[in-house]
Amino acid sequence: MIEFKKITNHKTCYELDQFKPITINNDFLVNIGIDYPITEEVNAQLLGGSEWYLKLFENKALNPESNYILSETDPEKELEVHNYTGICPNNVLEVSPSEGSCSIGCQYCLVTDGNHTQKINVFRNYDKRLANSLERNWKRNIFYYFSPKTEAFSEPFLYEGVAHNIIRTFIEHFNKHPESQARIFIATKAGMKHLEIKHKGDSLISLMSRIPSKIQVNGSIGIMPDYLRDILEPNAASISERLEALRKLREVGIFAESVLCQPLFLPYLTTKAFLNLSSNYRQPV
Repeated sequence: MIEFKKITNHKTCYELDQFKPITINNDFLVNIGIDYPITEEVNAQLLGGSEWYLKLFENKALNPESNYILSETDPEKELEVHNYTGICPNNVLEVSPSEGSCSIGCQYCLVTDGNHTQKINVFRNYDKRLANSLERNWKRNIFYYFSPKTEAFSEPFLYEGVAHNIIRTFIEHFNKHPESQARIFIATKAGMKHLEIKHKGDSLISLMSRIPSKIQVNGSIGIMPDYLRDILEPNAASISERLEALRKLREVGIFAESVLCQPLFLPYLTTKAFLNLSSNYRQPV
């Protein structure tokens, strides 16, 4: 196991006073003013999810450990088509250079269902697999999504140079095939501290600035006050740090004009609370 230093580290939920899991069901939603009818099946799923979260809380399995393992992936295997909903376009391939947990540890994660006890398994040769995919698909109109299953610029990827090598692979591809139709889509919670980590003398932002017209970056911005963000995204950069990263990316010519807001549902998030939060965070990116 390789230990890593967290660039950002908030308090864990176990250290916060009066924080404990609650049971969410139809009665709970009605009591807090959310009058939205749900089926018995959905109610049962809410109860099951509440019991699952309580179990994770009691076993202190809500935050990932600060370590990872290295392994290799099959470089000839094609990347997975991104299709969560069944109606996603079929020209999006996932760039996910790890399996298991993610160092950010988002409590609402759809990949881990909030269970961050799985080891982070990083594929150190993932750039070879990506290079082969690019060579096969350079004539196709295709997006490479980095990454729907983990934080694209997480500490294990930064310290091992995996993220840097992925961007280098794209640079090499476009140098070889300037007419390539491939495009890069990146979703990230990174701040500038992440983008400035160097590997072999190169920072991520310096590498990305070499192919700015090929990249679109979506920042991932939580709709929540800081005290909730510290619980739900314990190892993510602050909102202000993420906005700073997006501004710097725009300065080097990268398209970073939008953000992904999640989670979309929190019990406290009434219309009034949402409008107040929106006004607090409404600033130019």
